[in-house]
Amino acid sequence: MRLLPAATALLSALLLPLSAAYNKTACNNSPSLCNATYSDILHLGAHNVAFVRTAANGWSEGGNQYFNATVALSAGVRLLQSQLHVDNGSVKLCHTTCDILDGGLLKDWLSGINTWLSTRPSEVVTILLVNDDKISAETIGGIFTAAGLDTLAYVPDGTGWPTLQAMIDKKKQVVAFLSNAADTSKVPYLLPEWNYIFETDFEVSDPANYTCYATRPSAVAGKDKLSTAVASGRMGFMNRFLYDQISTTLKLYVPNSTYAAALNGNSGVGNLKDGVAQCSQQWGRQGGFALLDFVNVGTPMDIVDAHNNVTNPENREAFPPNPKDAFSSNKNIYKNGGMAQIRRLAAQVKSGQTVKKSLFIIGAGSWMGTFNIGSV
Repeated sequence: MRLLPAATALLSALLLPLSAAYNKTACNNSPSLCNATYSDILHLGAHNVAFVRTAANGWSEGGNQYFNATVALSAGVRLLQSQLHVDNGSVKLCHTTCDILDGGLLKDWLSGINTWLSTRPSEVVTILLVNDDKISAETIGGIFTAAGLDTLAYVPDGTGWPTLQAMIDKKKQVVAFLSNAADTSKVPYLLPEWNYIFETDFEVSDPANYTCYATRPSAVAGKDKLSTAVASGRMGFMNRFLYDQISTTLKLYVPNSTYAAALNGNSGVGNLKDGVAQCSQQWGRQGGFALLDFVNVGTPMDIVDAHNNVTNPENREAFPPNPKDAFSSNKNIYKNGGMAQIRRLAAQVKSGQTVKKSLFIIGAGSWMGTFNIGSV
């Protein structure tokens, strides 16, 4: 069976590299941000982005996201945060331990980010690695080199943060922070987080309890030291994710997915829009970071765009439909996915129905085979 022109065009669009339509004059999705200083921009972040809930892992409660790092980047996220751990001699991304949720090798993850950046030369991405195992900066730096990200990593020159355009012109598109064990005398681009950032509380289980003062680092922690934290020159970092407490005695908690739409939106207790407004007012500055769970849920990108005065963003792809929702409502389609789904969607196009591009992605996005369009 041959596809009609409309179906052929749709499949071709899926295979067309983003770089073919990429606007190099838009920095982090907008020309208006090119001359903005890195520290004056609010960067939307994905918390524990390497830990993804999927059908394969039973929508693991150890996962904080529904999409991986490169999908998040394509949707406009510009801060990627995750945890490092040593597992059988390898540096991996694991949620507390690799037995809870194993996100794979750090090298593979960084390589994916490098590949994403290779066709998007006007983007600046921030990586924050929580290094509770205190893996040496030299070891992590060696992995950055193996992944090809070392040459893209920015090294501060002591004169303050540059504009996005200045970083892009010098091909220094990655800002990398380590929570522990940074040693800039050995690896200059792995920046000690607490020299540059102060963070709000990260163990919130009641959306009414978000604050804007620092809980880390200790030197500027506490409500009474908020002005000190701001005056220190550190960028403010809002932890805007929520936990469900399983046991207060044992301090067991899991990411709260049911409240994510309100939390990442512009209404409801603890919503992101109000939180951004409150913190920027208390900090007396526009820039900083906002780190979220389930960043595809709600309207966080719209809120951050509005805060950054971005209109008509470019070089951006919307998140696909939430895979868990699709799985729950279309179990039969998933059960008969792959080529069967492609044939079904092609038949709908042939009959004149409107078919969303995202449905093709869900149907065949992870399929590793090849196919003859004429035989669909």
